[in-house]
Amino acid sequence: MLLLLLLATAFLLVPWAGLKPKARLTKEVSCISLSSDNERVKPGTKCKVTGWGRTSIAGSVSSVLREVDLEVQSDNVCGEHLKKHYRQMSMLCAGDENSKKAFFKGDSGGPLVCNGKAHGIVSYRQQNSIFPEVFTRVSNFVPWIHKELRKFALQDLPDSPSSD
Repeated sequence: MLLLLLLATAFLLVPWAGLKPKARLTKEVSCISLSSDNERVKPGTKCKVTGWGRTSIAGSVSSVLREVDLEVQSDNVCGEHLKKHYRQMSMLCAGDENSKKAFFKGDSGGPLVCNGKAHGIVSYRQQNSIFPEVFTRVSNFVPWIHKELRKFALQDLPDSPSSD
């Protein structure tokens, strides 16, 4: 499931891969760089997470794309809270302990953007708690994402860089 989620997110980051109809690139809609292989974002870094998820327990999903700022936490924070359910190689810890802002139901798979790059993918948090939040660490999967995307480039898809 995680691998499918990563691949689906990678497709959204590449304008020619499988998106129908094609997204129009504008000031508001653009491509984003992936973090580099094994690149780490430092604790304390402010990042943005976006999604169309619920904004309250009883609420419905949002009809507007929402954005919230979250702070990257040390791996120890998630390790202490989540014990054996946190894997620091493939997961990234974020959130704000004193804030009421967090991702929620319907936001899964959305990007965590730090310093202009996709560093995380919304994954999970403890039930009935908004801190800390866990994201899939994109940098851990960059070699695999590139390998999968090369398969599509070899297919000579219409409007792909390989068909120029």
